[in-house]
Amino acid sequence: MRLTAVIALAGGVILYFCARPVMILCSNQKDTMDMSVAYFRIIMGGMVFQSLTLMMNAALRGIGKTKITLLSNSVIGVTDIIFNYFLIGGEAGFPALGVAGAAYATVIGTAFGFVVSLFPFLGHKGFMSLTDKEKLKGFSEKEMLRKIRPTVLNLFGENFLMRIGFLVSGVIVAHIGSFNTVVYSIGMILMNISIAFGEGLQTACVALIGRCCGAGEREKIPSYLKTALITGAILAVIIASSYALFGEEFFRFFLNDKRFAKMGSSVSLIVAFVCIFQIERSVYIGAMRGEKEVVIPRRIATLCVLVINPLLSYVFGIVMRYGIWGIWISIAIDQVIWFICIRVCYKKFLDDKMK
Repeated sequence: MRLTAVIALAGGVILYFCARPVMILCSNQKDTMDMSVAYFRIIMGGMVFQSLTLMMNAALRGIGKTKITLLSNSVIGVTDIIFNYFLIGGEAGFPALGVAGAAYATVIGTAFGFVVSLFPFLGHKGFMSLTDKEKLKGFSEKEMLRKIRPTVLNLFGENFLMRIGFLVSGVIVAHIGSFNTVVYSIGMILMNISIAFGEGLQTACVALIGRCCGAGEREKIPSYLKTALITGAILAVIIASSYALFGEEFFRFFLNDKRFAKMGSSVSLIVAFVCIFQIERSVYIGAMRGEKEVVIPRRIATLCVLVINPLLSYVFGIVMRYGIWGIWISIAIDQVIWFICIRVCYKKFLDDKMK
């Protein structure tokens, strides 16, 4: 954890002072440059919270304490929504900061989530106080950490790469105007809500399928997976319908502007489409993690989040000048590809296990 904090702090400081050169590499639009730099610097200022939260959540998942990670992610989402409302348009006496307000809301939400994730580690026995004592008799804390390190590092790597990918997309959006950046930020709140539901199902899959593997009852896995996929599909339809029906009202809640609300309505339809693939993907990832396979999901996440999504966003949003719609089309394509890759890899993984 100390190493993560040092790397995150050093990386955040370096990128903070190199913000303008980084923005120039992405685009050289002078009218949005200052806003882009400010957005990037604020996010980099909170990198240490984000990195430590991801590391602690990965460690907690590694020992089965998934309820804590779910609570942490929920707190991040709710806090982000609340402070976006206060800081973007300047409500309840808060200053109207626009794009910078969206960045501050992200950092504040992450800081709250960091506190939630940190709290379990503050016991007098530290990390070992979170574990099942009966199952770990004869294990030292150092030995236990050595055993779970590969899982923790892969989970951390996957989640960290996702955040970096979303940040890159956010930076690209910042180059097509402050209005579009706010629309993107609110749309990402909707995406994070569906991601939170997906993580809940993912947590259940990890527990159920992990138990099947441990008890030598692998024949039950297909049945559990089918139930989880059906549950995910029903949940996804409900969430997608809510976005499609009430997306405009959701955006209007943050900024009562007709153009903003109309654009938000269209973005909500794209997010509604995307959330179906997000939630079903989470089920397959949970199934793989339940079988102690964490490398494949990380590799696919790396491909989609750090290569496909930023590349498509840049091409459609900047080069082809589709603007905010190019960004959201890129996200939709990326999420579909991610789902297909995970599904295909899991089917192959399961077939190999059953042989």
